[in-house]
Amino acid sequence: MRRRVDQNNFKSSGYLWPMLIVILLVIGLISSVSVYHHYEMSRLNQYPYRGVGVTQ
Repeated sequence: MRRRVDQNNFKSSGYLWPMLIVILLVIGLISSVSVYHHYEMSRLNQYPYRGVGVTQ
């Protein structure tokens, strides 16, 4: 008796590569935002005071 091969699994349905691409894009976006935030904060750390004096 032969086993029936199930053709409806996740791997053969065609969703594997698009899901991997979307996951990689999300990881890339999160890391890009993190790197940009670190860059901006390192530029601002050289100034002891941030903001505007409105007394004049």
